Amino acid sequence: MEAMTEPTEPVEGVRTFGQWVKQRRKALGLTQTSLAQQVACSKSLISKIESDERIPAKPIIELLALHLKIPPAEYADFAHLARPELLVETETTVLPVSLMPLIGRERDVAAICSSLQQSNIRLLTLTGPGGIGKTRLALQIAEEVKDKFADGVYFVSLAPVRDPALAFSTIVQALGLKSMGDQRDDQLLITYLHEKAALLILDNFEQALPATKALAELLTFTLHLKVLITSRVVLRLSGEHEFVLPPLDVPDLTLAVNPATLSNSSAVQLFVERARAVRADFALTNENAHSVAEICSRLDGLPLAIMLAAARCKVLSPQAILARLTGAMGGGALGLLTSGFQDLPARHQTMRQAIAWSYNLLGEREQVLFRRLGIFVSGFTLEAIEEVCGRQKSGTQPRLRSAQDLSTLDSAVVLVDQSLLRQVEDLDGEPRFSMLEILREYAFERLIAHNELEMMQQQHAAYFLSLVDALEPKLRGAEQDFALKRLDVDYENIRAALTWSCASDPEMALRLAACLWEYWLSRNYLSEGRAWLTDILQRSDAISPQLLGVRAQVLNGAGLLISVQGDQPAASVYLQESLRLFQELGDQMGEAWALNHLGQTLNLSGQQEQAVPVFEASLQLFRSLGDNWHSAWVLINLGDVSLQRGEIDRALQFFSEARDLFSVLNHKRGQAHAIDRLGRLAIWRHDPGQAMNLYSESFRLFREIGELNGCALSLQNLGRLESEYGQKSQAIEYLIESLRLFRNLNDRWGLAWSLLRLAIVVRDLPRPDQAALLFGAAESMLAEFKGRAFNWDHRDFIEDTLTEARAQSGAAAWANGQTLSFEKVMGWILKQRFIIE
Repeated sequence: MEAMTEPTEPVEGVRTFGQWVKQRRKALGLTQTSLAQQVACSKSLISKIESDERIPAKPIIELLALHLKIPPAEYADFAHLARPELLVETETTVLPVSLMPLIGRERDVAAICSSLQQSNIRLLTLTGPGGIGKTRLALQIAEEVKDKFADGVYFVSLAPVRDPALAFSTIVQALGLKSMGDQRDDQLLITYLHEKAALLILDNFEQALPATKALAELLTFTLHLKVLITSRVVLRLSGEHEFVLPPLDVPDLTLAVNPATLSNSSAVQLFVERARAVRADFALTNENAHSVAEICSRLDGLPLAIMLAAARCKVLSPQAILARLTGAMGGGALGLLTSGFQDLPARHQTMRQAIAWSYNLLGEREQVLFRRLGIFVSGFTLEAIEEVCGRQKSGTQPRLRSAQDLSTLDSAVVLVDQSLLRQVEDLDGEPRFSMLEILREYAFERLIAHNELEMMQQQHAAYFLSLVDALEPKLRGAEQDFALKRLDVDYENIRAALTWSCASDPEMALRLAACLWEYWLSRNYLSEGRAWLTDILQRSDAISPQLLGVRAQVLNGAGLLISVQGDQPAASVYLQESLRLFQELGDQMGEAWALNHLGQTLNLSGQQEQAVPVFEASLQLFRSLGDNWHSAWVLINLGDVSLQRGEIDRALQFFSEARDLFSVLNHKRGQAHAIDRLGRLAIWRHDPGQAMNLYSESFRLFREIGELNGCALSLQNLGRLESEYGQKSQAIEYLIESLRLFRNLNDRWGLAWSLLRLAIVVRDLPRPDQAALLFGAAESMLAEFKGRAFNWDHRDFIEDTLTEARAQSGAAAWANGQTLSFEKVMGWILKQRFIIE
């Protein structure tokens, strides 16, 4: 074996390829027979090569170089001696070139290239749903790393393969190899790639999953080979590293949308690039920017879907494309995203074909689960999958959990592995799943085609009724933070359940509404909640006597939400009916609840004298029932009335007791509201320092539970106090942030007040022209709420402030502010530099 370490250079006088082969063979102690076996050819061929009677083909040259241990640095000379024409190849690899630019994948390219350079990673699988851009990314990776692999990068497309048994044959052909005799393709690849420092890229491996074991053996019996797989399905090999390719970045529709802000979104960049490919004059404008942003968002940043949508710009505006995507003009996304690119595989000609390809790869069991998951509007938990999708009919045993079959979890994992589901961690650490919207649309189509829609809608609504019913009591206790966030996460599903039940099961809709009105109040979804409650009440006039108590709860909730919106006469009608039903049913808890809300309507109507006995009756009932949570809310209301009357000590007693009760209950929302009231009281007592501390604490609590309306109000008050302390910059910062929050909540009353507070601060800088515009805008918005008072301690504040400001302001700037929409005012504010002298 010592001969194997001899130098590889041909001895002096060797002038032919055959002489070099013979010299190396003998130096390594090989016979013609043993070399022929290694190269997978006949002994006769080796003899003819050594005598220069036969010029070998390129694959044989490569195999000879491998087994004769020709160093990579000398391979070019070795091959040129056999075939001079091979010298013109300056690269070891000829790679396909994409006609489309790669957009928005810089971080992914860097991450994958880095992984391929790690010695412990030899198999990297790039996964994602059809149309996510795996092939295009793999081509870019090949180009980026081709100089990093001494023996080349090989790109093999398995897209045309229909028979998995032919996968390795396809790889052999792509590498230009030719098997000899009865040698198997996998053996030939092992022989050829045994010592090569090469990268083998296998595109669309989901076509060839039965060949996974052979791929594992290829990696086991080669020394330096690395393999990059693109697949909709993870291979589940022990040495596999998975890279899940995410969608492109989509715009945040909650922020201001314009051509400048959209330039950072890779999804929008791709849309614009493909739109210009079919219409050279296409450009983002203020008029179409929001439509383009919403198109990209609705398509979840899926590159193929965006490309197909952008191609429609040849004849349709983005606004028209969006209308068709949303179904407003028929068809939906799958109907629109057709007429693809002729140079792409057939499965990528339309989105429906791309998804059908993945669907058809599933087993029957997984197909059933996939289409049933189309009933979910947003994400879902494993429990939801089991309860909603795992039953053949409501009330029967779970179909998907039979002993002879995989569990529901296993089936869900299969869909994750197939890139048809995405998994994230839920609030309680349990797995939560989601589906791209375009995949959900296809699943929903399949659900209808298999006549399962009605069954799944009923089971979906029943499950979410059980969920909200279990969470509703937690809204009033220490678990309220978790309950609110749980409802937030599943709110789109809850909306879908409400929509179906309103049309198909009014009693279920009534039960849902009874559980949800406190959530709508907490999240300031006042208009939406009011619409659901009033509609459901109209649909449930003729209900069974057993549900009268539920109807009374819904009336109670509707009355409160309407009262908070400022329509006290309408609120009183609902609350009086609620009180009557509770009293007829002998429900003291409900009676006390309705009385508290009736007291609020009286107070907000300016009838404080009539409100007090109603509040006191409510408090007496709640205390007799041992209900401290409700008692604390009544105490806050009694404190409000006392403060309006100027009864400072009495108000302090009520607010403090309410705070202490909520503190014992660990109810953060109640604590925040009680502390907010104590902040108001501190202002009345001319103690701005204490007020600052109290409002800061209420803001912290509101932020912890995600109550944005409370956060906005706290920031508004903090801005006012910072201004009075002379901290104008901090005041402006707080007030602008409160404007952002009120805008997101569509709370025009809050917007108007924050504008007014900001105008006062800017006036005091002084910046008279800027202040005049803000005063004009605030006056215009406040005019929408004629007759409504904000913070009863400032009933005359609006009129006095505006009268004084108008006398000191320029008429033109004021008038300009009155004509501007809030969005334009907000845009103007964000551009200003309120420089403080």
